[in-house]
Amino acid sequence: MGNKIRWGVLSTANIGLKKVIPGMQRCEHATVDAIASRDLAKAREDHDDAAEQRGRYAVAGPRERSDRDRRSDDQQSDLENPVAIPEGVSIELSGQRLTAKGRLGTLCLVVNNEVSATVADGNVTVAPKDESKRARALWGTTRALVNNMVTGVATGFTRNLEINGVGYRASVQGNALNLQLGYSHDIAYPIPPDVQIACERPTVIAVTGADRQRVGQVAAEIRAFRPPEPYKGKGIKYSDETVRRKEGKKK
Repeated sequence: MGNKIRWGVLSTANIGLKKVIPGMQRCEHATVDAIASRDLAKAREDHDDAAEQRGRYAVAGPRERSDRDRRSDDQQSDLENPVAIPEGVSIELSGQRLTAKGRLGTLCLVVNNEVSATVADGNVTVAPKDESKRARALWGTTRALVNNMVTGVATGFTRNLEINGVGYRASVQGNALNLQLGYSHDIAYPIPPDVQIACERPTVIAVTGADRQRVGQVAAEIRAFRPPEPYKGKGIKYSDETVRRKEGKKK
């Protein structure tokens, strides 16, 4: 550093009163008083800038609504809208037990005691019983479950899987899904009675059912037999899944 001392290395923490850093030559102008006055001036300048900014925002009027605020309003409006009952679906409410019957089967839901459900005028309305945080949280959850139940018995849900890899294939054999995924043996996955599995091509698997949770669970179990690896992308992935690839070793 030589005979010159930068301002950045001098502070009240590492020099004593009216002294310089030990081991460095004395600098007549670099004193604690000079540093303190400089820091005080800088602090005042920052304080004035912050006050000016606050005043600028205060006179600017209300801030523009963000995307988060708009999404919150949309979610609130969705909660207030009742679930429409489509044609061919019947809803029965017995106490806190809600039952939906349609062409794809029958589903039941036990409504939490924190919320209430009513069936009237071809709609299912869900509302919280009080303004507590738990009741409002269960309000949205229950409405989503009712909507999934009504949609499931009417049209159903489908989760598509894709198989990538040389020699990797799948086929439905009786009540089991046969998977060839590069292991020393084939995997026979028993098809649950509440879902349907079809293979239009050896590398495509379609899981269909009325219960959205069960469809997602079965698809996740099938994917878990050989998740996609990041180097060559081999394995089972969802049709809308993006596999983050990695670069292999360079020779």
